[in-house]
Amino acid sequence: AIGIHSMECWLVGIIDGSHNNSKVNNCIDRLNRAIGKTNKYKIIPPNKKENSKETYTKLASRLKKKKDIIRISKKNVGFERFIEQLQNINL
Repeated sequence: AIGIHSMECWLVGIIDGSHNNSKVNNCIDRLNRAIGKTNKYKIIPPNKKENSKETYTKLASRLKKKKDIIRISKKNVGFERFIEQLQNINL
């Protein structure tokens, strides 16, 4: 099994290079603070019940190339382990 934390923990590293990648709590709050700094995306609601598809799509757009995914995965242990497992099964 792979401990993946939450997708928000992975995403915070994509837009905020200064975050502490060992922290895996309050990731939605940390992601929203990072989003607020860039003013490029809508804030993700803490309860995720509202539609945040556009925000997630924009954030994920940075993950289209394999080399970018591997580079960015180094910013979060859970994401890095997930990518390593995918590489092990040749996906």
